Amino acid sequence: MCGRYHHHLSKMHGWADALRDWPTDLADGDVFPRSQVAAFRQERCESMRWGLINHQAKEFANKASTHNARIETVDQLWTFRDAWRKRQRCLIPMAGYYEFVGEKGRKRKFYITDKDTDGLVVAGLWEAWQDGQLSCTMITRSADKELSQVHHRMLVYLTPETAEGWMNGEISKDELEQLEKPNVIFYPADQ
Repeated sequence: MCGRYHHHLSKMHGWADALRDWPTDLADGDVFPRSQVAAFRQERCESMRWGLINHQAKEFANKASTHNARIETVDQLWTFRDAWRKRQRCLIPMAGYYEFVGEKGRKRKFYITDKDTDGLVVAGLWEAWQDGQLSCTMITRSADKELSQVHHRMLVYLTPETAEGWMNGEISKDELEQLEKPNVIFYPADQ
């Protein structure tokens, strides 16, 4: 999975106030795991490494795939457990993201976004490493019937209404798995 970020996300109705603080040090365009992405902790938008590094790790690097955390095991795996228990929650905005479908050598790239806002905000967790470097992960769940056409997992999408509950710790793990997604669409990226 890779994401697509844009400094100018003004079409994201209902998110406009929060997005005013978009970090200026982020590249515009496609991002990949271990890239810097924008994430919101409380009221501030900050640049964070995409791929959570547990605060007890020996170095600010990892070989494991920590850019996504499965909701089913987020409270059990060493990498994510501390951030989950401490409720180190964040919001990760993006214009959309890609999934690749098909056999190796014949994969087709699909773009996923919100039809109404041309952007998505997903539930995430953050961690501060020993010297204050920040990292984050995006939370995933089983894909619904529609999105299972492109991938068996999907991100946990938030709306302006559910984002506040997520950040305040009012949404449980079970509720997070059941959140209704916004008007998410997908289409071949070459169209």
